[in-house]
Amino acid sequence: MLDWARQCGTVLRAGVECTGSYGAGLARYLAAQQVAVVEVNQPDGSTRRRCGKTDAVDAEAAARAALSGIARALPKSGGERVEALRMLRLAKNSAVKARTQALNQLKSVLVNAPSALREELEPLSRLLRRCAELADTREGNPAADTAVFTLRLLAQRVVQLRHEATELETRITRLYLERRTAEIKGKREVMRCLKRYAAREVYHLIRADMITRHQQSDASATLMTAA
Repeated sequence: MLDWARQCGTVLRAGVECTGSYGAGLARYLAAQQVAVVEVNQPDGSTRRRCGKTDAVDAEAAARAALSGIARALPKSGGERVEALRMLRLAKNSAVKARTQALNQLKSVLVNAPSALREELEPLSRLLRRCAELADTREGNPAADTAVFTLRLLAQRVVQLRHEATELETRITRLYLERRTAEIKGKREVMRCLKRYAAREVYHLIRADMITRHQQSDASATLMTAA
């Protein structure tokens, strides 16, 4: 692609979408070939509605944004350590989400399980361990047998996903420390970076919650006005 572009003239710069994900490989290659890369936003929705959605239209829009200077954002860093952290974080988020889902399913099964089985699994503080170690009842009761099998399976899944999330978190912490240490940052500065990252994550959660609350308030006010 780059050879083809150079046959058409001098390549001043390249506009690439999603340099932190789908376009990461292309952005790294162009940078290695001494081509200036800028991050290009996806085409505006109104433009797509007027001109249609085709690869040719999107490519032309990206090229015009790069040449005109409208697109000025630097591409996201895609070094080896950054990419490794991204992959580990993706896997950890998936493990945490799956663990929460499995735990909720286990509690749902427990609510509808036979009362004798529920009493056997008390106290709840040791619920996971007791469910994971449940033995088949061999009583010929389909409901009890199925509940035991399902609870044991879900509990073992939760424990396994918990181990995965812990291991991934450990690997993320080693890699992050290596990356920041390589940038000649002391432990105190590394902790500051982590606090800033945590603050950004919390900010987005608070903002999303506030938007939801405002939407609910507006909906309630509309209903009261209509009444």
